[in-house]
Amino acid sequence: MNVFKPLQFLAITTCFLQASSCSDKQGTAAQYPFSANVVDINPSISPELPATFEMGVRQFKYLKNLNSLDGDYLIISKGGSLTATDINGSLIQADQFEGSEPPALRYTVNNNIVAPKDYNTLMMLSAYFQFERIFDVLKTVSNISIDEFTQKSGKLRVLYEPSLIKKQSDSKVTVNQKHNAAYISGQKQFALFRRSAIEKVPMGANLQVLGHEFGHALFEQTFFKNTFTKCVTQNPITQNSNPEFRFFPGRLETEYSIHGINEGFADFLSYSITGNADILRASIDYKDAADQRNFLTSTFKFDQIKNSDTEISGECTGTFYCIGTLFAKSLYETMTKTGNLGKDVESRGQFSSLVVTAISSAQDSIKKQSVDVFPMPSYDIAQCKVEKYDKIYDGKVAGAFLAAFVENMPQSLKPTLCERFSENFGLFGFPLAARSVCL
Repeated sequence: MNVFKPLQFLAITTCFLQASSCSDKQGTAAQYPFSANVVDINPSISPELPATFEMGVRQFKYLKNLNSLDGDYLIISKGGSLTATDINGSLIQADQFEGSEPPALRYTVNNNIVAPKDYNTLMMLSAYFQFERIFDVLKTVSNISIDEFTQKSGKLRVLYEPSLIKKQSDSKVTVNQKHNAAYISGQKQFALFRRSAIEKVPMGANLQVLGHEFGHALFEQTFFKNTFTKCVTQNPITQNSNPEFRFFPGRLETEYSIHGINEGFADFLSYSITGNADILRASIDYKDAADQRNFLTSTFKFDQIKNSDTEISGECTGTFYCIGTLFAKSLYETMTKTGNLGKDVESRGQFSSLVVTAISSAQDSIKKQSVDVFPMPSYDIAQCKVEKYDKIYDGKVAGAFLAAFVENMPQSLKPTLCERFSENFGLFGFPLAARSVCL
C-alpha cells in the first residue's frame, strides 16, 4: 500500500501501480463484488489538520456493472456538455446536459483486483468508492438512509469532466471550471471538473470534498423539500406589499445568506463524515481560502466579512462561504460545549442528525415568522439577482434562518446554540428580533 502526502500526488502518472498495469492485456474479467486500487483518505491526526491519503485495494459494495460504473444508487458518465443558467460557488443551476459517454475504463485484472491503467480510470473508480463511503454512513450522520434518500431523488449521477457552458441571455460562453467539484441543483447530479495545476489531491478522490457536495443534495432534500425552485422575477416591491409576497417562488434559493448556510451545512456534513474540518487544504491550499473555510481555526465574525466588490473591510473574503463557516463553527462549538467531542462518526452523527432534522423543518418555521424577523425581499432579490454582501439586509435573512433552526433543535441545546450564534453572527447576523426564539 502506497501512503503519500497531498503534494506527492502530483508525481502519480500512467502505469503507476505495478508493472502489470502497463500491459495492454485485459487479463481475466473482474468478478462481483469488485475490488480495485483507488485513492482513499486516511483518518486525520487532528480534526483541524489536513487529511492525508493512500493508494490501496478497496472493495465496492454497491457497484454492479464495472465497465458502465453503474450500481444500486449511483452511475458515473464521462464528458458531455452542461449548460448552466447560474453558478454560485459549488452550486450550479443547469437546464441541459447532453453528449455524455460511457466511462471507457482502462485496467487490468490480477487475482480479481482491478488495476487502473490511466488517470481517468483511477479517478472515476476512486470517486465511486468515496460516494459508497458516504452512502454507508448517511443513516448515521443524518438519520436518512441512502435507500430513503434515493427513493425520493432516484439514482444519483456523477458527471466526470463535463464541459461547462454558461448561458447568458441569448448567448452561451464556455466556462473554464478548474479545481472544482459541484452539485447541480434540482438534478441530483454531481460534476467533477478537469483537474488544474494548483490542485493537489484531485477533488474526485477526496472524501471531504465529495461529502461537502453531498451536503448540498441533502440540504436540497430537507430544507428545500426535495424541490429546487427557480426564481420567478417579481414586479417592483413597495412598502405596502402583502407580507405573503415574501415567499414568492425561488426567493429562498436566491438569497445570499441561504447560499451561505447551505455551504456551511455542507462543510459540517463533510466534517461529520470524516472527522476533519480542514475541508479544502488537502486538495487546494490556495491563498487564504483553506484557512477561511476551516471552521475550527477561523476567527472572523459576521460583521467582518468582506466582499471584493464592496468597500467593507474584514478578515474573510470568501463571500457567502464566510457565512457558511460561521454557521458550521457555531454548530461545532455547540456540539462540543454540550459534551459531545465528536471522537467518532457515531458521536458526530448523534449531533448532525439533530441538525438535519431541524433544517428539515426550518422553511416551515420561516414562513410563520413576522416581517420583523424575515424581511421583505430587496429589490435585487425580487429581480432574481443574488445579492452582494449587505451586512444589514443579509444579516436579517441569516438571522431568520438561525431563529427557525434554533426553534427546531432540542430544548437542551437551545441556550448554547443561541450563545454561539450571538457570538459569531453578532447583532447584524443574528438581530434582536430573531433572538426572541432564545427567550
